[in-house]
Amino acid sequence: MSEIDEFSTSGFVGVKNDGGEREGKYTLVIPNSKTVIKSVTTDTIAELATSWGWRVERRAVKVDELPFFSEVLAVGTAALLLPIKSITRKSTGQQTVYLENQAAAGPCCQLLRSAIDDIFRGRVEGPAGWCVPVLPFNEVKTGQKQ
Repeated sequence: MSEIDEFSTSGFVGVKNDGGEREGKYTLVIPNSKTVIKSVTTDTIAELATSWGWRVERRAVKVDELPFFSEVLAVGTAALLLPIKSITRKSTGQQTVYLENQAAAGPCCQLLRSAIDDIFRGRVEGPAGWCVPVLPFNEVKTGQKQ
């Protein structure tokens, strides 16, 4: 195996730090393999990242790139975003550590999770078309406010 598609239970996103945490510029690298399942969560973080001026690359991701990512995220519907502490390639014993001595998520993961949570909870507006008002059932059924 020379390319990364996804984890067994979730999508893979590699993060490159493009200017230090102070600048807050990152590149998200998302595998575009034909075997990767389409993910609303992955599309969501890609759209947010683009709206913040970050780069998003959808392309083949080589295993050899793992040491060059500042963070790796597991992306899924139920888990949303989970920071990956390390990746070990059993066939070679190669281990790449991302969160050594750090219990919390890295800065990119924290920014994305916080932004999605704020949108979900209505604290901030999401991109156009993301949030729509939901009417109580009786108003939908009759078309009139009661």
